[in-house]
Amino acid sequence: MEKSLGLLHRKIDYPWTIADLASEVGLSRSALVERFTRYLSEPPMTYLTRRRLQLAARALDQFHSSRKACLWGGASALRAGLPPGSVACTKALVDDAPQ
Repeated sequence: MEKSLGLLHRKIDYPWTIADLASEVGLSRSALVERFTRYLSEPPMTYLTRRRLQLAARALDQFHSSRKACLWGGASALRAGLPPGSVACTKALVDDAPQ
């Protein structure tokens, strides 16, 4: 399962299917799902979806924290040399927004 987990983590944005993943690790689809579920207590696609959502939530949380600091004059904006509420501060947030 180490190889399948490594693939899912390294290529998190790849549009994985069970067939693709099984082919990459040299197992049948059913064997992959059975072993992965036994090892991690959830099937590969459920794991991948949960992992993607965790990463998206973390990115949004970091973005919103930066945005609040910038808009409300927090120390983060000041440390970055951006005046609170400035156009430069807002532009920096837009440029760094999660895609």
